[in-house]
Amino acid sequence: MTDQQKIDRKSGAVFSRHESGYLLIRGKDRFSWLQGMVSNDVRRLQNNETNRLRACILNATGHLLANITLFPFGEDTLLMEIPLPQTQKIYEILDRFLIMEDVELEDVSRWVSSRVYLGLPSSFHEDFSPASGTTETRNFPLSDYGGEGSESITLFDRSLNPPIPVGELLSSVEDQADVRFTSENEREAWRVEAGIPKWGNELDERVIPLEANLGETHFSFTKGCYVGQEIIARIDSRGHTNRALTGLIVKGNVLPEKEDKLFTTDEDAKETGRITSVVAESPALGNHPIALGFVRHEHRAPGTQLKTEAGVTLIVTGLPFYGATPAT
Repeated sequence: MTDQQKIDRKSGAVFSRHESGYLLIRGKDRFSWLQGMVSNDVRRLQNNETNRLRACILNATGHLLANITLFPFGEDTLLMEIPLPQTQKIYEILDRFLIMEDVELEDVSRWVSSRVYLGLPSSFHEDFSPASGTTETRNFPLSDYGGEGSESITLFDRSLNPPIPVGELLSSVEDQADVRFTSENEREAWRVEAGIPKWGNELDERVIPLEANLGETHFSFTKGCYVGQEIIARIDSRGHTNRALTGLIVKGNVLPEKEDKLFTTDEDAKETGRITSVVAESPALGNHPIALGFVRHEHRAPGTQLKTEAGVTLIVTGLPFYGATPAT
């Protein structure tokens, strides 16, 4: 990571997770019921081993329905964070699997605000007063973006209809502290540099989560059964997926496009993958263009050159991008 990048990631930045939906899960059977629904070991939350659990919800063929995060939120409640486009679908799937369990589901997406703070002291959350009408705010450490940070989740009073706009809370943060809100371009650059897959780019229902490097963070390979486990166990025993998410450094200044197919550079020009995200200027690489994409296992060695149909050359690199060398 360059010195400039370290400064950027510790300069006091805030952004809102506006792309997420949220379900409240209540009831004494919530842990045991979820244990059979998601890919990670929910007992870690129940035993207070962690205050944040990432997991996936899969279909029977092991393909991704949603990447989720579970948070304890109240005495007998869990909060599930879901990609917003999948929230209703996941609610319906989970509700369908409720039979005799003491579990209640509630979609609270309209009443939740989630903010990420980068490069701010842990006491920062106590230094400002959120907008009135909040029921509860919980803070969680976060290091996803290559620097120290935290995530703050606020649940608003659901008797307020309409709820307090998220923008009102964010404005109160900006007014009471010396912070800046990151632009969408900045945030996207940080995400891609860190190799974080995003719903609608790297993640959708075509993808098996292990292809997107979610095995270490979103799965337990020793827990009991859940939907899709048989396929995941088979892939794990094989040692690798046929393709996987990788970093790509653009050679030159002509940008590829999302969903461009990737080919080998030999005479056969075999199709070997596709591009999922493109960043025109990466702070970590001196504002050089970078991309993420799925590439077949046999062509993922760092330094391998690939090309698009338009002739753009990309060089395979490991993730995250910090410390990589721009292509020339």
